[in-house]
Amino acid sequence: MQYDLIVVGGSFAGLSAAIQAARARRNVLVIDAGQPRNRFAEHSHGFLGQDGRAPGAILDDARRQLLAYPTAKLVNGLADEAAAAGAGFEITTDRGETFGAARLVLATGVRDILPDVPGLAEHWGKSVLHCPYCHGFEVAWRAAWRAGNRTDGGASGAIDRRLGRRHAVRKRRVRA
Repeated sequence: MQYDLIVVGGSFAGLSAAIQAARARRNVLVIDAGQPRNRFAEHSHGFLGQDGRAPGAILDDARRQLLAYPTAKLVNGLADEAAAAGAGFEITTDRGETFGAARLVLATGVRDILPDVPGLAEHWGKSVLHCPYCHGFEVAWRAAWRAGNRTDGGASGAIDRRLGRRHAVRKRRVRA
């Protein structure tokens, strides 16, 4: 089937784009590998109407809402390859399936590449936090770790103690 739109990435942004296309009665396909960045967090914050809910529950509701439109389809898989094809695009998945569409939205989000620090991966999204806006209110006045990008142009993923100013692994109180 030729789609009007393929959305690669089925987290918040991708599903939002797909729902709008489906509401416009466009044939839309979402290809999602099921690896949203916030999958390690217990709660999502700052998302209108969803504050404090589990990210997975929000995504489950959004998928149900999308699939209520008869022109929408969701495929579980990884988009391995994208190529121009005629007046549109072809996407090939890791399962060898090929899909075509007139338009393409890449909503692949961000992938965190964690430094090799013992215990970091196990605490990611729980007590090692990537975003002071997402987690700051909940950890204010408690000792917490914060991971972020270096501000001196160096590699991202450095652990810092002063919200991007120093690059040492130390405990610090994070204030919202």
